[in-house]
Amino acid sequence: MVEKANVLSKDWKAGIAMNFVKKIINEWDPINLFPGAPDDEYWTEIEEIESLVSATDDPDELAEGIYAVFVKEFGDDVFKRRKSECKWIAQMIIKRNDTGLVPVRMQPYFRTTSRKSDKDNERIEGMLVCCDSHEFEIQVGGKVKHNLFSKMHYLTSKDDKITVFARCKKCNKDVTVFDSKSDGFEQIGKKTGTLITTKSFACKKCANNNFSVYIEYKYPDVQELKDLAITETDNAYTWIWITLVCNKCGKTYRNFVDYQIG
Repeated sequence: MVEKANVLSKDWKAGIAMNFVKKIINEWDPINLFPGAPDDEYWTEIEEIESLVSATDDPDELAEGIYAVFVKEFGDDVFKRRKSECKWIAQMIIKRNDTGLVPVRMQPYFRTTSRKSDKDNERIEGMLVCCDSHEFEIQVGGKVKHNLFSKMHYLTSKDDKITVFARCKKCNKDVTVFDSKSDGFEQIGKKTGTLITTKSFACKKCANNNFSVYIEYKYPDVQELKDLAITETDNAYTWIWITLVCNKCGKTYRNFVDYQIG
């Protein structure tokens, strides 16, 4: 029994490691090819980056290599990402771990503030950061309701489509914070996101659209993910809470999104 468990553990770790670089690069999508392109569109660049990874574990050296690979393949008129962003990607590849928690596409922008675990769940809290800044414009899609205290949040019905995008106020990078049709445990293996109309969300107190974004993920216990042979662990969360804080007046929209996935 022990031998079988060890084999399962090794297979599980190997499954996570397999195509790890591909997943990170595809989620990053540095020249915005998706969703229109096939998922092997960056395969040439991914193979070159995998070769770099096997040769170095220095994030600065790997970042320079990643930058050079994309400039060589696409030119700096098409590939317009900064070297600092390449360093985030390099750090994420080098610092990959066994659990793989926090969605891959969020890892360059997610700064963990708290991590708690018990026998059943892992809960990870953090805030959104880009360009060393926590100032974002918010775009939202989905049905909205008000509670008795006039706080705004999204319906959690599985029939509702919910999307939340955050745009960095410094570099205009768009980050998909949550998409109910592709994110979370029940959506593992599904590649198609939600195509719905979004609109800017402004603070109800001061009409400003400049927010700090706080996120909490709830994951099943790591051992449970192993037992289920789940390799896409980053997307295996079962609950997400998103809180917005207006950077102008300080109004807090606690649990602006409160969504149970599984």
